[in-house]
Amino acid sequence: MAILFINNTDFHERGFPELFLALNSFRIPYTFHDFGNEGLKSFFGKYDKNHKNISSWIEHIENIPTDEWFDYFLHGIRAFEIARYEALHSVMGEDIWCERKRTNAEDMIFETLLQHNYETLRNNMAVACFWIDYWERYFSAKSGQFSHLCIFGNSLSYTLSAAIIAERYEINVLVFEHLFTGKHFFMEPRLKLQQGNNALRLPLPENIEVDKVKIHNMFSTMANKNVNPVTPMTLQRFNNHQKTILIFTQVLNDFSLIGPHIKNIGSIAIYKEIIAALLNQTWCNIIVKTHPYEKKKVSCGNNKTYDSLVAWHNASNHQDAIKRVRFYNEAPIGSLLDISDAVITLTSQAGLEALHHGVPVCLMADAFYGQHGFTYDCDKIDTLIHIINSGQAFKYTKEQEDAFTRFIDFTLTHCYGPQKTPFDFYTVFRNAFTQPYKKIIPLQKSIPLQKSIPRKSKKTFSAKSKKLINHPIIFFRDAWRKRTSKRGA
Repeated sequence: MAILFINNTDFHERGFPELFLALNSFRIPYTFHDFGNEGLKSFFGKYDKNHKNISSWIEHIENIPTDEWFDYFLHGIRAFEIARYEALHSVMGEDIWCERKRTNAEDMIFETLLQHNYETLRNNMAVACFWIDYWERYFSAKSGQFSHLCIFGNSLSYTLSAAIIAERYEINVLVFEHLFTGKHFFMEPRLKLQQGNNALRLPLPENIEVDKVKIHNMFSTMANKNVNPVTPMTLQRFNNHQKTILIFTQVLNDFSLIGPHIKNIGSIAIYKEIIAALLNQTWCNIIVKTHPYEKKKVSCGNNKTYDSLVAWHNASNHQDAIKRVRFYNEAPIGSLLDISDAVITLTSQAGLEALHHGVPVCLMADAFYGQHGFTYDCDKIDTLIHIINSGQAFKYTKEQEDAFTRFIDFTLTHCYGPQKTPFDFYTVFRNAFTQPYKKIIPLQKSIPLQKSIPRKSKKTFSAKSKKLINHPIIFFRDAWRKRTSKRGA
């Protein structure tokens, strides 16, 4: 068993202390992929055409007719499928993308990039080709040396291509993602982008024993590493005696907003649509909380969402409507929830904080914690307005609260962090090393690695029962797929 970490920027003992404690305790060999000082891993879609590693690949791409770029394959991998997310990430701050709501269909994304962002598309296609070729040669030369490849997020061209090619060489790919903006992280076998699109979206088992103390401790110790702590404050309520709705926005090029599970992209345009509908079709007050980390992002550089929404609102609404809306960028979430009756967001994990606070949540996009019975999942503005005007959006029932606590408890059980021992990590890697690739799962602590049955017992289990006992996430995933395929039929 030997582990290759895709970099030492995301993976280090400070960020994953329990993981590296396990590896060192059990003397599991690991190494970090070192690409040198070229920095090609950290441009997030903004590549220089003269970069020494991609200049020849840019020439290669330019020699291919543009109408063949969409379906261009290298080493059996479609280049645009690798380049898409970084390219989108780098341009989402432009008005043509963030100020306009558009369908997140792959062919339409490609055509828009080709029309408005030719150089970005070309450069990212070249980078995708570079990494596809690089990893093919790398894993071919090191065949048999690694049992695992560990990746964080899997949203960049170098990670997506590495995951696909590593699997060809029978290397188990494990993708990590931070949850609850703190010390917990989720780990699962995956070849594609994970942010906001992980296995926690699947239906949960019915019988989950809830530990409310554990849940309370988790929320009380949450700390977003991307946001400076803000001292709690007392905020004034609106004085018109109407309900108040809090809208949590997200960094406009967040990968969870441009992934394949998202129906529409262009977050600022979507927020404007929501605010306009609330002002014109309800009497509710509105608080908009933007994300302060946006100005630090490589491809943003300013508070684009905050600045755009404030300017648009002040220019397009009459005075009475202006008084019903407040915008905050740095205010503490807890203080905002104290004066709010409901929350609207796209996929932000701040929605989980709201639910723990007892404030009901309406989701306007496909968040990983949606469709579990404790959120109001709205695929259209009309649906949102209906549940608000009917009063339903302001109700947080006992059934919803129970569903929420079951989900959080289940999630914490399948997360890794302070509550896990080195042996918990070891069993995951051992299971991944000894089992077929598609059967790797983060194991629930209460379920043994191998469920043994005493020889004298006459009790037998069906294949489905064994699958449920040994691989619960796989069991519910397959059941969900069968159910959705039947609906589609």
